[in-house]
Amino acid sequence: MAVSLATVPRRSVLYAAKVAAGALVAGVASLLAAVVSFLIVLGVTPDGHRTGNPSALLGIVLATVAVSAVGVAVGVLTRSSTAAIAVVAAAILLPKTAAGLLGDLQEWVVGASPGTVVTQFVSGAQLAADQRFPGGAAAAASAMLAVAALAVLVAAAAFHRRDG
Repeated sequence: MAVSLATVPRRSVLYAAKVAAGALVAGVASLLAAVVSFLIVLGVTPDGHRTGNPSALLGIVLATVAVSAVGVAVGVLTRSSTAAIAVVAAAILLPKTAAGLLGDLQEWVVGASPGTVVTQFVSGAQLAADQRFPGGAAAAASAMLAVAALAVLVAAAAFHRRDG
């Protein structure tokens, strides 16, 4: 990574390509996994029984794309796969872990975290009221994607600033 960033004349283009490729690969892989999962469930579901809502699987795809884009952005910016893994783990684990410390922000922070977005899409009944994002699952996914986009743009701005 360090060699690529040092030899490419426009690092911002390399950065954008890496983030786009990472998000695209994560999106295609998670969409494929969602389709295969649904087909397996459909195949083993007895006749006359309903399956769950297949569109709920799209929440998983959105969360995967958002977390992957942030992970790639941090990894490229810091030139460290360890930092990328740490940020991805923190994005997944930290919001619910620190929920009690957030006070009135809890429903906003926890509700828009990747794990909670997935839970809200699949079945919000498992969540406490103070962990559900105001406005529902679609608003939570939008907030999660906006935060991911902001993180990607902040890393891009850091590259732009370094390159002068």
